[in-house]
Amino acid sequence: MDAVLPPQLFPAELIAAIVRHAHADAVDAAEFLRRLGTPPSPNTSWPAEYLLAIGLAVRLQRWGTHRLTFHRDAALPSPEEVLMRLTTESDPVALNAWLKSAWISVIGILRHSFAWVEPDHGLGAEIAMLVMADDPFLDKIVDLLWDVSRQQKLC
Repeated sequence: MDAVLPPQLFPAELIAAIVRHAHADAVDAAEFLRRLGTPPSPNTSWPAEYLLAIGLAVRLQRWGTHRLTFHRDAALPSPEEVLMRLTTESDPVALNAWLKSAWISVIGILRHSFAWVEPDHGLGAEIAMLVMADDPFLDKIVDLLWDVSRQQKLC
């Protein structure tokens, strides 16, 4: 059995961000099932691994649609590969292990590449933090902003 780490070991903001992302994945997975003609209902029971796989596929699709590459950089599968694995994997233990590994990577991406605190702008948008390569133009802009902020005693 896997060890469970107590939530107190993690910042509350990170826990809240993961819960927020999980909720968005659940809503998107329900919409995916609705579009397939099998909407979730109180009378319908779906295996957890199916819902986790669909949630993973829609998250990866969302990132790809927004031209984010975190998932590709982490060697995560494409949304199509996730759904193909879901429909072809005959061993539920192997499927669960594969999904667990993929979700650990996703949570690592959320931890390192997304803002934990949702901005208070009412748009429901997430903020991805991209690392830019060295760019002399951007360096000059940063220097200018730093100088201006120091002159106006903003920092």
